[in-house]
Amino acid sequence: MSNKRDIIITTSWDDGSLSDRRLAELLIKYHIPATFYLPIANVERRCLGRAEISSLARDFDIGCHTYHHADLTAISNHE
Repeated sequence: MSNKRDIIITTSWDDGSLSDRRLAELLIKYHIPATFYLPIANVERRCLGRAEISSLARDFDIGCHTYHHADLTAISNHE
């Protein structure tokens, strides 16, 4: 009886940083699956645009990570 087991690794990445483009290249190179959780607009910094998100989606899963990436400690209860 063999003790060999299949090992499955996946990664997840948040916030849609512009550096995700380079990260995606490395993940593809090393055949590492990933899910990118992306906001549409990030109030903290520029994030990936529609074309870049579409490009990522060809090779990776894309998940929702809020629309504006608002600082929840700084908004009203209504917001």
